[in-house]
Amino acid sequence: MTELPVSASFHDVAVSNDSGPNTEKVLERPWKAFWPSKNGSNLDRWLKTDTPEVLSWQFKPHDTFDRPWRAYTRTELAKQEAAYTILPAKNKVIPKTEEEGFDEKFNHEMVKDHATDFPPVLGHDVEEMLRNNNLPTIAVDAFNYLAPLELYRHQKPYLSRLPFIKELKRSNIVGKSYPTVIHNVRGNEHLFTLDKSGFEFIELPFNLHHWTDTSLQQKYIPFLSSWLEDYFECERVFIYAYNFRGNDPNPSDKPWKNPFFLAHCDATEASCKLRMQLHFPDEVDEVLNKRYRFVNIWRSITPPDQDCPLALCDYRTVSSEEYIKTDVIFPHCCDEGYDIQFHPAHRWFYQKGMSTDEIIMFKLDDSADNVAK
Repeated sequence: MTELPVSASFHDVAVSNDSGPNTEKVLERPWKAFWPSKNGSNLDRWLKTDTPEVLSWQFKPHDTFDRPWRAYTRTELAKQEAAYTILPAKNKVIPKTEEEGFDEKFNHEMVKDHATDFPPVLGHDVEEMLRNNNLPTIAVDAFNYLAPLELYRHQKPYLSRLPFIKELKRSNIVGKSYPTVIHNVRGNEHLFTLDKSGFEFIELPFNLHHWTDTSLQQKYIPFLSSWLEDYFECERVFIYAYNFRGNDPNPSDKPWKNPFFLAHCDATEASCKLRMQLHFPDEVDEVLNKRYRFVNIWRSITPPDQDCPLALCDYRTVSSEEYIKTDVIFPHCCDEGYDIQFHPAHRWFYQKGMSTDEIIMFKLDDSADNVAK
């Protein structure tokens, strides 16, 4: 058998040296026993037969959309694996219509049943905003957070984007459902800004009839890049990833990913720095000495009403203890995001009836001080 080239060196996300419960110093990382695969191992032999491209593929800094894991995470074996497990909510809540308004009693009971005080953040500003503005609400009885398991005291949560590996579960993430109130911002979008809440709602029409990988890369990405450069008045914009999400029951011929029904943030500060090292290896020091932002853009490509609208939690209502670092493993690197654990102080918002001319921009990281991260 001809020996296949081994992919370029594997990049592991920088890990904090803080002596907390969610650092590499004390946490197991189960996937490291399997990846990168060791030459001559059973896994290595199996991959050379079943998915040889994962061993021969090499990351190219400027070929940003060459992402082979999109194919092999859609194999029949991979589709049988759950990305996470959800524990049911302890107490159910009768969903309320938006016309009934904000349920103060429901909110008070959530707080009273919680074991700790509100986190020491700027949540008072959000509470005052809610008192002064009549935002309609929906109460849902099953909103998913990372479960507060004893497991995560000694094992770091992870999600694998590798090919099917029999001995390694796709993920060790377990979610838990909680009753949650979600506020509709429609008509009050001006109350939220990127630097204050961590997200904002913007009207940005773009006419594209058929959303495909090709049309998005050739038309939408250049349009969005130019718009972001003007919006932030910045030197450069670099777009390195995108996803289509939807509940298509027959997605084999489409690039859709299923919605991810778990409170999370796509990147940590260390993850963003790793991205710069990967894509700008010769410029990373220069970039890190300037103002930089990592943002995400959400656009609905179908008209209202959507069955899975995006909900966002105001940055001012979440404390650092509720951000749990989670490994996300790709062939060339271990990235890192946050899964979020529940606290009744969290305040969630969504835009009802989002049109195809509207976007939500939300922040992943920011080098500036005294702004939402």
